Amino acid sequence: MHVTDIAPTVLDLLRIPAPAVFAGYGTRPMDGISFRATLEHAESPVLRAAQHYELAGNRGYVKDGWKIVSLQPPGKPIDLDNWMLFDLRDDPTEISDLASARPDKLTELVMAFDADAEANYVYPLDNRGVRRSLTVPPYLEASLKEPRTFYPGVGTAALSVVAPMIADRDYTLSCEFSYRAGDAGVLFALGDPIAGMALFARDGKLTFFYHGGQGRTAECVLPVRDGDQSFVLSHRALGGRRGAGRVTVNGEDVATLDMSPTTILGLGVGEGLDLGRDRRLHVTARYGGEGACVYTNAVRFLRIEPGPQAPDSYANRPERLAQRD
Repeated sequence: MHVTDIAPTVLDLLRIPAPAVFAGYGTRPMDGISFRATLEHAESPVLRAAQHYELAGNRGYVKDGWKIVSLQPPGKPIDLDNWMLFDLRDDPTEISDLASARPDKLTELVMAFDADAEANYVYPLDNRGVRRSLTVPPYLEASLKEPRTFYPGVGTAALSVVAPMIADRDYTLSCEFSYRAGDAGVLFALGDPIAGMALFARDGKLTFFYHGGQGRTAECVLPVRDGDQSFVLSHRALGGRRGAGRVTVNGEDVATLDMSPTTILGLGVGEGLDLGRDRRLHVTARYGGEGACVYTNAVRFLRIEPGPQAPDSYANRPERLAQRD
């Protein structure tokens, strides 16, 4: 069985045919096969005997007990012909490569893989490693330049939404909130113990804390007074993953911080943005205590206005340009 078999099985169990048209567009035929018969009768014969695989340039194909594999180390030149061949019936742990001994079987399976690959847009292969996850598809390029405003009372804003807005680029982050003597908790938190930033109140102090990884941190204590407050972080990406941040409170300069390394906050790894709390892994242990460290006063909003990318940055690189590398 394969993941592509799940949708056909669900439709089969519900007695619903796969739609030939959806929202006015013709649909692709199902790639998988329903395994409803297996759910209802354990002795039912296997209905599928072949499946192709591809992940980060690594390829595989299984058919009738035979398997071919092609591995591509990240960032290395791709070798389209380094196939290995295994007989899974006699060698289930894939120890003995039979590519040289059975060139006929190897050729048969490679041709079958290529046919499936052509039908499922597998080529061209891409083994760029982590930089692949930091590129931007064409349909998202414009959105990465748009400011966004986040409000309390909702769930964590996904890192995949927030990270590109601050990843190795200029940006302005502003937060409006209220404060009175004795308030405590997290006003906003972006990221986690690996990389992130937070503004928090504790022991009569308001502290902004930043770390971009590699064990380097930056922080400043903000002047406090009762009433409404306006916190602004103006970040400049200097190249070489160096960054400088200017912190102002209520329009007055407070500090200039060395925010190197400026974070790229790897997409898909880590936590997003919380307002008025830090729900899961804390950006810093300095908050004190456990739980979400809910702020005891009001946070009205946080706004991020993205600016230019650092000239040598590999974060947010348009995919249309990365494909030329």
